[in-house]
Amino acid sequence: MPKPKPDSENKIHSDNICFSFAYTLNKCVEVNNKNFYFTNQVPKDEIRKYRTIIENSLRVWSSKTIRGLESDQDCYPVKKDKINETRNNIAKVFQKVGYPTTWIEQNIKDPDIYKFKISKQIRIFGIVERNLVYILLYDIWHLINKDKKKNFPLPSKPSCTWCLKSCD
Repeated sequence: MPKPKPDSENKIHSDNICFSFAYTLNKCVEVNNKNFYFTNQVPKDEIRKYRTIIENSLRVWSSKTIRGLESDQDCYPVKKDKINETRNNIAKVFQKVGYPTTWIEQNIKDPDIYKFKISKQIRIFGIVERNLVYILLYDIWHLINKDKKKNFPLPSKPSCTWCLKSCD
């Protein structure tokens, strides 16, 4: 019979990241304003691929700290010159699906927003409070802060897959 590991190896470190989906965008949305476009839809045949990539990243990250992710350049606070634009764009998305203005003011317009780089294409925006990350939304197509260097083609036949949970 194998020996049990010492308690120090069995414990989850209290400063490791925990992820909360309490604030996560919970609907499909397409926002098409004057200078802003956002969609959280992906092609149905790519749901498994994106879901696997995201879940693997969250699993690996859960054994790290925010500082560790920052030093690995996997996450960082949105830069000061982009924070207002970022908050406003995320607020537009949440407004479109009917979140109350007071909720948006408290949870998007007030706190610092962090950007998490999952892959070259996939990123997440969220709020960090100590070791807790409140995931706001998945930005598969880099639309929240459009980057001219990273122009990912939008899907021609998107499906309503806001949470990337359903594979069937």
